Amino acid sequence: MGIEVMRKKVFLSMLILVVTISLFVISSLAYFTDLFLGNFNGEMGFVDVDVIAYFDDGVNDPYLAQEVVTGTFNKSTGISLTFTNSTGTIYSASMDTSGFTVGDTVRVTGTANNNGRYTIDSIPNSTSIVVSETLTDETVTANIEGIYTKTGVYYVDIVSDGNTYYFGDFRMYINVYSNVDTYIRVIIYEQLTLTYTDYQGQVTELSILFDGYMPFDYNFDPNPLDTENEYWDDNRESDYYIYYKTAVQRQDEFTPTEIPLISTFDPENFSTYTAGYSLQIAFSVEAVQSVGGPENVWNLTNPPWGGDW
Repeated sequence: MGIEVMRKKVFLSMLILVVTISLFVISSLAYFTDLFLGNFNGEMGFVDVDVIAYFDDGVNDPYLAQEVVTGTFNKSTGISLTFTNSTGTIYSASMDTSGFTVGDTVRVTGTANNNGRYTIDSIPNSTSIVVSETLTDETVTANIEGIYTKTGVYYVDIVSDGNTYYFGDFRMYINVYSNVDTYIRVIIYEQLTLTYTDYQGQVTELSILFDGYMPFDYNFDPNPLDTENEYWDDNRESDYYIYYKTAVQRQDEFTPTEIPLISTFDPENFSTYTAGYSLQIAFSVEAVQSVGGPENVWNLTNPPWGGDW
């Protein structure tokens, strides 16, 4: 066999091999591409919601709900305190910061402009702390103390209209930051408590059992048979949850969608309690993307109010 003939056969064999490999790669790519497209039915994006709980008496500026205090420490009473907003500093030559650590919450009382709770960002020296919240420039004789709280459990006054944190002033909204349509459900935990002080000065807190739910003026659907779904559905008797009936997402990159859950108060549905009683409330919010989320995460084939997701 001549050299030229062998060269032609080798070239032809190489050409056939290249064509065969190319056909295999193309067919494999087509198969896996079709397989991927055939099984993807979700949305690319993220789900993000937040709860805003506050009190609004219609007269003063709204103020955030506060966690229930369980104890205090490092208390300083009747000392000169200087508040400097530009540096976020609370200073006093009489204040001992040795018992404070970064992240602690301190409570200030007795001032004209700075009463409230503050989170410690840093402790530059033994007589001052830097807090994360806004201050009002002021020097005044007042009180400061560290506090322990029940994380995620908020105090509601149920004794007297006009008191701080009064039941009728409680408001609750959900802010939606998701960039895909999102379904939301909320579970509310309520605990009625009675606090009293005995003859030895010992403070005792009792949990009081009660049936049903506190009469907050929830933004429930006034007509469940209506096609308008921009309300909440009360399904607490079945699974303890309150569901928002519309899938929602943020307005734009910088603006969340605000959904009212408790935005008004009906005094005819609420009677005040005697002194010593209070309400402790906590809430958990769950959010899932509208495509497949309720079915796969909540195990709900259909909405509790009927129809389809």
